[in-house]
Amino acid sequence: MAGPVTAQPSARRPPASARDVALVALEPGRLGLDPGGRLLVGTADRPLELLELRPEGRRAMTGADFARGARLGPDEWLGR
Repeated sequence: MAGPVTAQPSARRPPASARDVALVALEPGRLGLDPGGRLLVGTADRPLELLELRPEGRRAMTGADFARGARLGPDEWLGR
């Protein structure tokens, strides 16, 4: 399992950045990878690519770098 990733912005850092991706269907909150290795999170409308995130207690990194190191399984969820 990848470990905790929070989606809540703090007063000291901006929220993670993301981009719309309409190629893959994901349930809201589910994490996934597209064929190019981009880290995606499902929303009510369409998946978003997580461009940058900051795991709790770690430095900011790209979503792709996080996905490579996290070894995401088939049942990974944001905030669980």
